Amino acid sequence: MMQPSVRSIRPRLFAVAALVLVTGAMGSGSSFGQVCESQAVGRGSYLCTVKSNFAPEPFSDCFYFVSPHSEVSSAFQLYIPGLGDDLVCNCGSAGTFGSPSFDSTNAFYCVTQEDGVNSTFTILGKTADGGKKLSKGQVFSDSGDLFVFSCMADTLTCGIALQAPREGPNPWVNPKR
Repeated sequence: MMQPSVRSIRPRLFAVAALVLVTGAMGSGSSFGQVCESQAVGRGSYLCTVKSNFAPEPFSDCFYFVSPHSEVSSAFQLYIPGLGDDLVCNCGSAGTFGSPSFDSTNAFYCVTQEDGVNSTFTILGKTADGGKKLSKGQVFSDSGDLFVFSCMADTLTCGIALQAPREGPNPWVNPKR
């Protein structure tokens, strides 16, 4: 399977940092069309603890939510520095098959856009405590790797993390693949 490529993301990180500051300044009182979107984007950035099915130790990464998505107008965006990719996100649906209520829950679903080079990741989670937390998080890759995550809203640590390159191997990449 293909692994995420190592590429220079510093310019994009500064752009994401600026967007996080802008959306964070807007506060959770901003009006968005989706429940999970208003909570996640209202908080902006999260410090997450992640565990994988291939490594014994958990690792940390930041999740940055921005709305609207830069390329998909009906979605919002998630950027995870360790993955180096922007993900397309939407909120979960409620109701029945006959009468669905789209984008109406605190669950969110994100996927990396297929580029034919990097691994594809699908992320599922829920906003909790008014967006102060991300819970029940799961990540699946097209190479069969699995992750779980738990996050707390955090602008300080993740703001500093934007400027610091990651040391050592990428924990999102299974070294055995």
